[in-house]
Amino acid sequence: MEGKQTLGGAVSSFEQQFKKFQDSGNKPPEFLLPKKRAAAKTLATEKARKGKRDVVAAYRELLWPEATFGDFSAIAQQLEDDKKLLVRAYDLFVALVDVNRQLGDQDTFIEDFTIASPLTQRERYTTGSDFVYLQFWLQWEAKRTDYVPVLRLARGQPGWQLVFVPSGSFSWTDWELSVVQLLEEEFYKGRMPGLGAADAADGSDAAVEARS
Repeated sequence: MEGKQTLGGAVSSFEQQFKKFQDSGNKPPEFLLPKKRAAAKTLATEKARKGKRDVVAAYRELLWPEATFGDFSAIAQQLEDDKKLLVRAYDLFVALVDVNRQLGDQDTFIEDFTIASPLTQRERYTTGSDFVYLQFWLQWEAKRTDYVPVLRLARGQPGWQLVFVPSGSFSWTDWELSVVQLLEEEFYKGRMPGLGAADAADGSDAAVEARS
């Protein structure tokens, strides 16, 4: 009898506490919502998986655009052109640096190293977030690792500019770093920058998986 009273008292106390939460307008403690907690966790996990799939798919499109969009696709052609444009801009920048080093001095030198490029007109790279894939591709596939391309708003005028930053002075944002680390794991595991997926003719698991 005494045990039943104790149990009844505990239930009554619990109901009173729960009513206080309701009356105060606060949400009940999370331990009262195990199903909602489990659903939220499942949703977050699925969202993370989808995010990873989207990142891998976006880089695969850049690596092999014809295989993704078709040989005569305009999108595939533009992606191939964008890769060539970035390599050309990089090589031009490096040439300017070399000329400046050889012919310039403390009084006479090249000051503005911005590069004009159609890439600065592509919304997918300027206001979008796809430029990180080109930056990453340049290091791993084009084997240009001394500088990192950066798109920035032009100073004192509308539009965007393409500049290059020494690798040692460049830092990824948190989101970019998560993308880079995922792509390194998926496409270049165990390799160093400069050895691209296209060079992985050894049939390694990473290369086979990336192409599948």
